[in-house]
Amino acid sequence: MKKNLFLSVLILMNVSLLANDNSEGVYFGLGYGSVKYSDSNYVNEIITPAELSTSDSGVKVYGGYQFNNVVALELGYADLGTFNAGGYSQTSTSVSAGVNLGYSFLESQLRPYVLLSLAMLNTQFENNPYNDLNGDNTIIQYGVGIQYEPNFLDGFGVRLAYELNPYSLSALGHSGSTTIQKDYSQSLNQLYVAFQYKF
Repeated sequence: MKKNLFLSVLILMNVSLLANDNSEGVYFGLGYGSVKYSDSNYVNEIITPAELSTSDSGVKVYGGYQFNNVVALELGYADLGTFNAGGYSQTSTSVSAGVNLGYSFLESQLRPYVLLSLAMLNTQFENNPYNDLNGDNTIIQYGVGIQYEPNFLDGFGVRLAYELNPYSLSALGHSGSTTIQKDYSQSLNQLYVAFQYKF
């Protein structure tokens, strides 16, 4: 009986802390940074032996609602850059919806977090023999970051984040009379700094 009472008090205290912190609110942010393209040799094996560019700049726009100092739901749009090799190029963007899980310290000013999202990755190719690859792919996007919202700035904050967008491309090859499909792992990894505001 005493054990159950003690657990009940602990649960009520935790709920009270979550409900009374000053983290709750709608927020939005705008970020800019670098995008790294990871290719498991799809371009050089299938497209061209020309040197592939593997880095570009990209923009991140996001917004969401933070329920407490642990949980937030977040929507995002990312410009993931353009990468070239000879006459070949690919340009990608993503739209995502996911959950942001973290914990706030220093009177809710500092908050490390992890982000897990379902994203629609849109890639447009030029001079790719597999034209059917143009369009949308549903992927799992994940990342980590840290936010700093100093109390004296009254809602303004800054975020440093690293997000990964893994996906795969397929190509058909032939071994004698047998057609073989080969999958190539790809990833667009974005590191950015953002300024944000919470209402």
